[in-house]
Amino acid sequence: MGGKEGSRGYYYQGIVAVIEALKRHDWTHIYVEFPTSGDKVDIAFQNETTFTDAYQVKSTVNSFERADIRNWLKEITSDFQCHNYQLILIGNCTVSAQKYINAVRKYQDGTIDAEVKKQLDNSDEQLLSENRIFFDILPFDTDKLKSLARDALWDYTTCAEIPLERPQAVFLVDALIEGKILLATEGKYIEREEFRKNIDERINLFIKKSTKKREKIGILSFRRGTDPIQQEMQTLDLRDKFDGRCLKRGLNWNVDIGIPVQKYLNANTNHYTAYQIYIDAHAAIAFAAGRVFDTKAGVDICPVQKTTSGSELWDANISGHTEYPQWDIEQKVNNENSSDTALILNLSHIIEADVIRYIRSNNIPIRNTYIFTPHINGGTVLSVKNGTHALLLVTELIKVLSSRDSQEKQAYIHIFASAPNAFMFILGQQSRTLGKCIIYEYDFEQRGNCSYIPAIIFDGREELE
Repeated sequence: MGGKEGSRGYYYQGIVAVIEALKRHDWTHIYVEFPTSGDKVDIAFQNETTFTDAYQVKSTVNSFERADIRNWLKEITSDFQCHNYQLILIGNCTVSAQKYINAVRKYQDGTIDAEVKKQLDNSDEQLLSENRIFFDILPFDTDKLKSLARDALWDYTTCAEIPLERPQAVFLVDALIEGKILLATEGKYIEREEFRKNIDERINLFIKKSTKKREKIGILSFRRGTDPIQQEMQTLDLRDKFDGRCLKRGLNWNVDIGIPVQKYLNANTNHYTAYQIYIDAHAAIAFAAGRVFDTKAGVDICPVQKTTSGSELWDANISGHTEYPQWDIEQKVNNENSSDTALILNLSHIIEADVIRYIRSNNIPIRNTYIFTPHINGGTVLSVKNGTHALLLVTELIKVLSSRDSQEKQAYIHIFASAPNAFMFILGQQSRTLGKCIIYEYDFEQRGNCSYIPAIIFDGREELE
C-alpha cells in the first residue's frame, strides 16, 4: 500500500472505529491497530476478559474482488481467535464479490440453496461453520462516512440525554476524527468509561464554545424601519453619504464608503472577542466588510441575516449539514479577445437579463460570463437556507472561478449579485483568491441610470486606496 493509500486507509479506519465505538454498547475495551502475529486485525472489541469482535477495514477506489475477500476472511480468522469477525469494505464490489458475500450471509443464516452451493466450496463451508462472519459495505466517500459517524454520535447523545443539537454533530465528528481520538491505540486499549468521558468532555466543550456570547457590531447605509441595531450596538452609520440608496454626488465609493468600512472594522474588532455583525447596507458594503475578515484574519465574526422568521446568525460552525441545493451554472463566452469576467448571482432575484443588457450597452470587455443560480428556489428569498449552505455555495463558486486561465485571473471580475447580505459577507471573506473585483449596485430607486453602477473596486491589494 502506497503512502497516499496508506494514509487514507488509516483515516477510514479511524472513522470506522469512531462509528463502531459509538454504536456498540457491549464492550469494555477497544483496540485500534490491534497487535497479532499476522497483523490482520485493525480493530478489536473486548467485553471484560473476552474478545468478542475482530475487525479488518479495507478500502479501494477500484472494486473489491471475490478472491481478495476470501483471502482476507481466511487471514483474519486464522490470525486471531474471536467470537465474531467483521470485514468492513469501503468501496464497491464486483458482481462476483457481491454474490460471494450474499452466499456467506445466507449460509450463516441457515439458508443453503443452489446459489449458495455454487458460490461456496468446501473450504468456505468449513470456515463458516467454525466462525461467525459479518460484512459491512460502506461508500468510498469521506463525507458519507462522516455522515454515518454523525448519525452514530446523535444516537449516542440522545441515549445519554446530552443536549447536543443535531447540526452541531457535523463539526464535532470532524473534531473527533481529526483529533484521532481512536485512530491508534498502538497495542493498548481504551476503556469504555474513558472513551465516554473523553467524548462527553469534548461535547460539553463544543456546546459551550458554540453558544458563546458574541459582541454585536453593525453597519448602516440606508434607512429601514426604526433602525433598532443603531440603538443597541456599536454601529458605523453611513446614511449621511446617501440619498436613499444612491451615493451622493461628488462622493466616491472607495474613498467615502469602502475605506471607512475597513477602518471601522479593523478598529473595532480583535482576535480575542467573538462578534456578530448586522449589515443594513448595500450588498457592496457587505462584500467589503467580509473581505476585511478573510480566512487568514483570525477574527471570529459571523453575519446576521434577516429572514421571514426573524434574524438568524449565519454561523457555518453550528448550522445544519443536510443535502443542500447546489448551483445550476451556465458559462457564456462573450469575447475571446477580452480578459475580464462577469459573475452573475441569481439568488434573491433573477437579474441575468438586466446584467447582460448593462454589459452590452456599456461595452464592458468581458471574455466569459458565469451565471450562478441555486438549483432549487433560485431567484427567491428561500434560495439560501443558512450559513452552512451559504459557505457551501461560496466554496463551489470559488472552485469554478479558480479554473479560469492565468490571463483571466489577472483581470477583473465584475460581480453583479442579488443575494442576502450575509451571503455577500461570506463571499467577501473568501474573495481574495479571486483577485481584482468590481462590485456593482443596482439603482433600486430609479434615481440615476435605472440600471447598474460600479461601486467598490478591489485591485488585489490588502487595503482600499
